[in-house]
Amino acid sequence: MLKKPIFVSCTALALIFGSFTKEVNAQNVTSAPGGSTGWEPVSTTNESDCAAKAVQKMSSLVATGLIKTVTGSSSRYARGNAVFNIVCHKDGKYVRVDIICFGKCVDDTYDIRSQIEKMLRNGW
Repeated sequence: MLKKPIFVSCTALALIFGSFTKEVNAQNVTSAPGGSTGWEPVSTTNESDCAAKAVQKMSSLVATGLIKTVTGSSSRYARGNAVFNIVCHKDGKYVRVDIICFGKCVDDTYDIRSQIEKMLRNGW
């Protein structure tokens, strides 16, 4: 008798996660990763200050129209099929920006990543 509820639970869970990835188009995430800028030092001493400083820097790219903010998340930005995600180390001394492409990354995604890398290396 115990086997049937476990099977039903596992099946329901698989359907929920399967439909979630399809709904957000996440099934293609691993097909073309956008990479990361790598960790860069930042002159802050905690994670929240690091994030605030990174958001301030990224806002210059938003102002030029190069990327757009993602509704509901102050540390995520988007352009086309790419998402740019700010990640601060828990000690607040390092920051990186991860890029995730849904499907194949378009060429300008790497150009934007290069601009972000330069920005991270200059005057944080």
